[in-house]
Amino acid sequence: MSTELCTFITFTDPEVVEALIESPEGAVRDAYICACVKVGLLAMRAARGAVDADVIRNAGDRMIEQLGNHRALMDQTLTNTLSRYFDPENGLFQTRISNLTKKDGELSRLMSQQVGEVQHQFDALAALLSGDKSNPILLSMREILHASGESITSQFSLDAPDSALSRMVRELTNSHGELSDKFAVRIDGAISEFSLDKPDSALSRLVSRVEDAQRSITSQFSLDVDGSALARLRAGLNEQLQTMSNSQTAFQSEVVSILSGLSATKAAQDKSTTHGIIFETQVGETLRNIASPMGDIVEDCGTTTGVIRASKVGDFVIQMPPENVAAGARIVVEAKESKSYTLPLTLSEADEAMRNRSAEVCLFIHSARTYPLANPIERWGNTVLVSWDAESDPNGLMIRAGYLVTKALCVRESVKTGDNAACFGKIDKAIEVVRKQIDGFAEMTTSSETIVNGATKILNRARIMRGELEKQLEILSEEIELVRK
Repeated sequence: MSTELCTFITFTDPEVVEALIESPEGAVRDAYICACVKVGLLAMRAARGAVDADVIRNAGDRMIEQLGNHRALMDQTLTNTLSRYFDPENGLFQTRISNLTKKDGELSRLMSQQVGEVQHQFDALAALLSGDKSNPILLSMREILHASGESITSQFSLDAPDSALSRMVRELTNSHGELSDKFAVRIDGAISEFSLDKPDSALSRLVSRVEDAQRSITSQFSLDVDGSALARLRAGLNEQLQTMSNSQTAFQSEVVSILSGLSATKAAQDKSTTHGIIFETQVGETLRNIASPMGDIVEDCGTTTGVIRASKVGDFVIQMPPENVAAGARIVVEAKESKSYTLPLTLSEADEAMRNRSAEVCLFIHSARTYPLANPIERWGNTVLVSWDAESDPNGLMIRAGYLVTKALCVRESVKTGDNAACFGKIDKAIEVVRKQIDGFAEMTTSSETIVNGATKILNRARIMRGELEKQLEILSEEIELVRK
């Protein structure tokens, strides 16, 4: 199951922009960016795994330290508790036994009290039966009572080793010793389970498992282990990078081959006589794209003769529509890509083109390779000269600027009122600003050819120039519309 995430990222770091510009624009650059993001995410994930291993290691160390502290606290608590109850001198158990079994102890007093009560009762009975001292019954009873009292008293005497009290004391002593020994054995066993010196203790087994888990986790993030996750990740990345490198090399070779073919084709066209026809065709297509939305009519007349007999001067004629303030005005367009055209020859042919095509204004478009002037746009009377490069200006911004200037000249020829004089002053000013802004294209071309790291400067310059040009062209359009009304 695959998931796709579509987002737009703006790169502002100069080094990142420079690295991305090196890749061709399109699917190749997108694949390159995705690969870079994947490498970064995998590196971050690997780093996060190493941090988790350190956290587990630190947690294990803290747990061992806490277990040691707990063992010491438990030893101290058990020692204090055993000393309190079973100390031979001050233990509560020994004190209690001593109080029970000593000569004047609680047990002795209890037995003496019971014997005294029995003796008192026998004495009272003897007193009741007293009469003749020679009475054999009384004598026998007296002897029996005396013997019974001595026998009972002897059972609760510690002087007789076979007395009941002596036997009870011995049994209590033996039981106390056995209980102490068993309890000590159990305490020692419990303490030994929390000792690291015993290999099979619970604490030793726990520490061993933690260390095994730590070693297993660490091995997964080690490049020294062939089957580790990090080693497999590196192998996968190397394979992906190698595949990308091979694809990029093949793509570069294909691009170089295509560019070489294009360069050869272009060089052949430059040497042949067809390059002028190609330039004229490109100018015609650009003019139609500019004039059609404005309602202007573009006529291709380079193969037909005009007013002058046998003259075909004038490649295109643009006629203003009826709703325009300069309705019916005609603009003749000449497109040339020839190094033989100087400024005088250009102006002479422009004058002939206006006469041949019955036009009031001429737009003379030179190829940037053969343009005879320094400024890319110039106005000589009713002739506007423009330098245009189809590769650097595919949208025809320069042609559009010259075209709007010629339309403004047509309007000026058609409307001569004083209210419109100020409008034409703005038009002339706008033409001058356009010409100054176009000078920046030369600076941009030089920077792009000589300075690789000047991409940011070129983009900023182009953005400022394009904005200023569009602003001035908008002024031209607004002024023309004002005049039209």
